[in-house]
Amino acid sequence: MLSISLGVLSLITVMSVLNGFDAEIKQRVLLAEPHAQINSSAELFESALNDQRVVASSKRLSFSAMGQTTRSIQGVEVNAVDPIEFPDVVDIPRMITSGSWFEVQGAFNVIVSQTLARRWGVSVGDRLKLILPSTVVTPVGVFPRSKMVTVSGIYYSGSDADGQQIYTDLTSGLKLLRASEQEVGFAVSVSDPFEVDTWYQDYLSNHEGTHWLQRQAPLFAAVKMEKRITTLVLFAMIAIGAFNMIAALSMQVLNKRKEIAVLRTQGLSREQSARIFLFQGLIIAAAGLALGGALGVLLTLNLTQVSNWVQSSLGWYLFDPSVYAVDWLPTRLLISDVVLVLIVTALICYGAIRYPVSKALKIEPSEALNYE
Repeated sequence: MLSISLGVLSLITVMSVLNGFDAEIKQRVLLAEPHAQINSSAELFESALNDQRVVASSKRLSFSAMGQTTRSIQGVEVNAVDPIEFPDVVDIPRMITSGSWFEVQGAFNVIVSQTLARRWGVSVGDRLKLILPSTVVTPVGVFPRSKMVTVSGIYYSGSDADGQQIYTDLTSGLKLLRASEQEVGFAVSVSDPFEVDTWYQDYLSNHEGTHWLQRQAPLFAAVKMEKRITTLVLFAMIAIGAFNMIAALSMQVLNKRKEIAVLRTQGLSREQSARIFLFQGLIIAAAGLALGGALGVLLTLNLTQVSNWVQSSLGWYLFDPSVYAVDWLPTRLLISDVVLVLIVTALICYGAIRYPVSKALKIEPSEALNYE
């Protein structure tokens, strides 16, 4: 019973933790990037933006560049955005920890993340060199274009995108890239980000834009695969516990052969004798399921508080804040997962019980009492 309980407890807890990480990752992704992006070449972008599912939209021009300081050089994605409209799509101004959002357009100011600021060794007011994706011809050769820009703000979102993206105003972005207004696309926010693919398929094709579910598909696939593999491993642990139950019930059948034979001679049928061990196994399985399920739910509901207490009291950090974006243990308990665990475990236990029950069915009174 104990092995079944521990298996069920572990499954419910681990699945809830993986669900919590999945939800936390999605929340942080949605916090730091638009739900969808439309390229300037999209033919139906006007009708797409006028759809009632669109909550907000903003002009956006994105290009790759290299940011360089005396400390390091880092490839980044430069997002040139409308400083008035873009906060309605992604609220970067609310995430700014020092400095301010763009007050003057065309001044070649940039907003960088805390991650990039530490990597470059810059703070508000410092300057860094942006190496642009174009070249300039000089008498001594061809060189990449570059421009010195000023850090006007530093933000933190907790997303992986913090290590890759910087922001500038649209006017500065057009000047940096030497682009025209016709090359500007749109960043879009929709009412239900998890249904963005439906809106996207109604208006756009893959070469006309992208949405956050597409961009983060490898990450979400990895999380889903991790959950599946972990679940299979823990179900294997439950199966091992079920083998222990097979051994225990089989020994019971072997030790009670004489008693069963006596009862059989007094009119007990094969099915009735086998039912004794079936009920015994079902009681053990039910007790294990009930205990493991109750403890698993109770632990999951309090796991975040327990982990926080351990970290604050003992100084043991489950996740190093300098390495991981999540420095706490998120959980998300789904009733569907609990029901799935209980049903599959019950089926495993029932299958395990059938073997010793079949042995009890085969007991012959004459053979069992032959040497008594």
